[in-house]
Amino acid sequence: MKIERLPLNALRAFSEAARENSFKKAATRLSVTPGAVSRQVKQLEARLGVTLFERHANGVLITEAGKMLLDDVQAGLSLIASGVEHITQRSSEAFELIISAPPSFLQLWLLPRLHRFEARERGINISLDADANLTPPLWLPNRAKLSLRYGQGP
Repeated sequence: MKIERLPLNALRAFSEAARENSFKKAATRLSVTPGAVSRQVKQLEARLGVTLFERHANGVLITEAGKMLLDDVQAGLSLIASGVEHITQRSSEAFELIISAPPSFLQLWLLPRLHRFEARERGINISLDADANLTPPLWLPNRAKLSLRYGQGP
């Protein structure tokens, strides 16, 4: 089976339900209803063609197939979480530069030159604000906002 066809939310629901041995507790952790967890797990079971839980009146019990899948799913979700944390931390450490300028200046002068600057200065995240109104500059340790204007000042 191709990984592209597996629903990520169903894998998360399966992982939480297996960890908690309960669709209700998994639902609480995922902020959804127990019925939503049940449907997601059923959807995953249908896609895989394997029963992952035995359903009983007083709860659920993970099957041997479910136990075999659980370790790999949890390792995969953990790896995804680690990657997201790494990239989020990296982008929060980068210097953020916001450049405010009139739209015509940004389009005709700055944008054609910006790629060369970004290639040289990889540690800076640049955001553009196309605005003709003058905004005050901002200087913080990891962030700056510049306003580029031409003509007579106020």
